[in-house]
Amino acid sequence: MYMSHNNQSRDRIGKNIAIDEFKFERIREFNYFGTKITEDNNGSQEINNRIQVGTRCLFALQNLIKSKQLTRRTMIQIYKTIIRPVVMYGSQTWTITKANEEGLFV
Repeated sequence: MYMSHNNQSRDRIGKNIAIDEFKFERIREFNYFGTKITEDNNGSQEINNRIQVGTRCLFALQNLIKSKQLTRRTMIQIYKTIIRPVVMYGSQTWTITKANEEGLFV
């Protein structure tokens, strides 16, 4: 399996490559440790997916966060140690646009 990131070679390269007895299929996207990598390097879909996962995490912890027994400091610590890492997982591979960046501000 291989992926082309060069716009010029994207159209010229055929579907498959064969080297000796090994055949490699061209792909447009793949998952790398749970992060989607696309041929056009557009991270919008992956970023929106991570935001949705973070929102689900927030709702899963809703009873804990709404607890009157927790201090504000503890709630912030929960956010920093649980919710934010869930959203930012794989962010090292993202190509971020201004719109994506604004969507990540919490």
